[in-house]
Amino acid sequence: LALTGAPSNSEIFVFTDAPAKDKNLKNTVVALIEQTKSVVNFMITNVLGIRHQSPTDGSQQQNPLMVRLDGQMYRDLAQASGGQTVEVSKSQLLEAIDILTESTSSSLV
Repeated sequence: LALTGAPSNSEIFVFTDAPAKDKNLKNTVVALIEQTKSVVNFMITNVLGIRHQSPTDGSQQQNPLMVRLDGQMYRDLAQASGGQTVEVSKSQLLEAIDILTESTSSSLV
């Protein structure tokens, strides 16, 4: 939706802690990226993925492979637009946003 509402050549930032639920729209999003010439950056926390219950002790664990696969959609879209995907823990999120704000505000005109 940001790609349809933002002016061409926009830099868009997406913050999420969830896997993409509409992977079927990937080609449409890539087409919008190409049409608008916008750059899309993703800030994702490392809680992406499916938690599963350990058969041995009943505790919930995050499957590293699922984290990698779920984040791949975001990495692909960022790459298609010339953007970046930054993966941080929730505890590092505020620090990452501060760095992002500092680096983007210096380039604003």
